[in-house]
Amino acid sequence: MSEDPRPEWLQAYQAALLEVDPGKLRDRIAHAYAAIQAYRDEAARSRTGVDHEALSDALSNLRVLGRSRGFA
Repeated sequence: MSEDPRPEWLQAYQAALLEVDPGKLRDRIAHAYAAIQAYRDEAARSRTGVDHEALSDALSNLRVLGRSRGFA
């Protein structure tokens, strides 16, 4: 079995987008949001190249998903 090559933030983000259980969705969104923020912070500290547009889009999509489910 091989390790998932996707970054942790992307795994968490995709899990939130694909979650169908309303009881788990809020936690998935929160986890994805935190993972994206942590990735951004680490990239800024290490001066690593980051696709800022992809991260911003992901954060925006999580906000829309949360609002559409009444999580404000």
